[in-house]
Amino acid sequence: MTVMQTFTGRLFDPFNPDPALIDLRDIAHALGNICRFGGHARRHYSVAEHSILVASLVPEPLRLPALLHDAAEAYLGDIIAPIKAWTTIYVEAESNFLFADKIEERILSLILQRFGLALPLPPEVQLADQIAVVTELRDLLHGSIQGVDPMELASEKRIDPVLMFNPAARWLDDVCIAAGRDSLAMNMGRWEKV
Repeated sequence: MTVMQTFTGRLFDPFNPDPALIDLRDIAHALGNICRFGGHARRHYSVAEHSILVASLVPEPLRLPALLHDAAEAYLGDIIAPIKAWTTIYVEAESNFLFADKIEERILSLILQRFGLALPLPPEVQLADQIAVVTELRDLLHGSIQGVDPMELASEKRIDPVLMFNPAARWLDDVCIAAGRDSLAMNMGRWEKV
């Protein structure tokens, strides 16, 4: 069985994703609970917090793709980079092995389509993601990884060591604002105001 049950009770198959089952509430809840860096940060630092930081580093029109750039991790978890680069997963429906990043790309593409966006992500979002990572290394870990000097690229902004109150709710609010909606819910495969 390749399905997982989401926060809202949907049965989602990450290897054969159904766009109608993608729900912002599931994404927000999961990203708020998934810890970055395999849990090795000085405090619980969620993927939602990371996405909020990335969005704070881009111009207003790019906030939505920045907030969504890691949304597929809601269905796959945050696989640490050294493992993701080498992980292949057998996809029975295709009788083939795929690298984990290709499965993530497939799901992210479907999420972005729901918002009228597409891959590749804008270069400004990709750069903001890199800046966020080195800023996190500086503020939440112990400096550099793989020879990257965080001081060369890190944001002037500092990550507050105090745990964000509710990163899932903040992420969901920020997505709604960036998408130009006050409040969203996914129902029957379409976005509706609630």
